[in-house]
Amino acid sequence: MTAGASNSSVTFNGSAIRLRCSAPGLAAAGIETCLGSNSVGGAGPGFGVTIAGTITDRGCNLRLYSRTLYSMGHKLAATQILCNDPDVAAALALEGVRCLVGPAAEAAARGLANARAEAEAAPVAGSVARAPCRNWVLFRGCLDEPEPDAAGMTAPPVSDPPRGRTKLTTAENRSLTR
Repeated sequence: MTAGASNSSVTFNGSAIRLRCSAPGLAAAGIETCLGSNSVGGAGPGFGVTIAGTITDRGCNLRLYSRTLYSMGHKLAATQILCNDPDVAAALALEGVRCLVGPAAEAAARGLANARAEAEAAPVAGSVARAPCRNWVLFRGCLDEPEPDAAGMTAPPVSDPPRGRTKLTTAENRSLTR
């Protein structure tokens, strides 16, 4: 892209006033910049305004990264970088190259995750659904009373194991020392 400039002159009280307006090019950093620029400007007598901005070219960046990785000997990584472009990923898929990154790989991973979630959510034959816990205590778990089994009997309560040091009885001390 080149910057454009315009010249005009105005005569005021017999003297000519030259007006000049230019909008500079912003992507003048040499090769391998992958930038484009937009600029617009306008001027009047004694006043001028220029607005400019740069745009990153994503496709150019991907090609530059890939070329750099390939020259460093990372051929697989260079190919996978190009998979971030959907058109290149489709072309590589036709050649039998499996993309591990990029939009196609993310869609495949989402599909696999959804299939796993559906498989885990499906009820297993012979399993009994549990009611949600109504009395949950941090570090102790669900403290709901156990539900009665099929015969109408309740399961025996589970006691918590003793915490910390406990004093052993004489009989327990003798059995440990033998």
